[in-house]
Amino acid sequence: MALRVGIVGGTGFYSLPSVEPIDVETPYGAVVLGRTKLGGREAFFLPRHGSRHERPPHRVNHRANIAALASAHCDYVIGVLNAGSLVKAVRPGAWGAMVDFVNLHRTGLHTFFEDRAVHVDFSEPVCPHVWAGLDAGGARHKFTYAGVDGPRFETPAETRLLTSSGAHVVGMTGVPEATLAHEKGLCYGALVFVGNYATGIGPGTTAQAIQEKLVDERGKLVKVLGAAVRKLATTKTCRCAQAAGRADITVEAMP
Repeated sequence: MALRVGIVGGTGFYSLPSVEPIDVETPYGAVVLGRTKLGGREAFFLPRHGSRHERPPHRVNHRANIAALASAHCDYVIGVLNAGSLVKAVRPGAWGAMVDFVNLHRTGLHTFFEDRAVHVDFSEPVCPHVWAGLDAGGARHKFTYAGVDGPRFETPAETRLLTSSGAHVVGMTGVPEATLAHEKGLCYGALVFVGNYATGIGPGTTAQAIQEKLVDERGKLVKVLGAAVRKLATTKTCRCAQAAGRADITVEAMP
């Protein structure tokens, strides 16, 4: 089977050209995937927030999204994330790849294993093939991403806390997506666009201004994604596919 790539679009990125809509039913809800070509390979696109940005970050159905991409037999999944910079030197407009994350979410279901003792290894938080492809495609920064609930922006005190965690950027949707993809054995990575400084780091901004920035960057975004997809390895040496299989510690019966 030819290599397949799933793309999850974020704020300001709601479509790819020439998509063929495909309805996918999952145990967690229905999802519409758009089948197309990207970087010379078959791709499946879905907008995380909906085609009209009708779903706020705390209402995104991450489990349905990841289950749909798994059912489409995607070899790789690339999320597109809009984030705020926690580091003065990382200016708005920068592109990077998520290579690690800090999960500070307090709400939502971030696992497929609600009723089983499955403890997935995250010593390799994102697929090295994906972030290597993104790096080759032009996303030169390597970010540790702090995931928070939203939908509000952070307070100045929260920014100081996030900075002390070692994170470079903060966002609201990347962590549930990364953890769920890992549980499904998918090779996941994320392209991060820095749309603003986090509260207290630099000048303030608005949600509308952040969205407009990514819309303006759409041409570069698609170019980076296409170049990254072309660079994705056809022979995998990562451990992503085996992550969940090694983690189940349930037993049939106690001795």
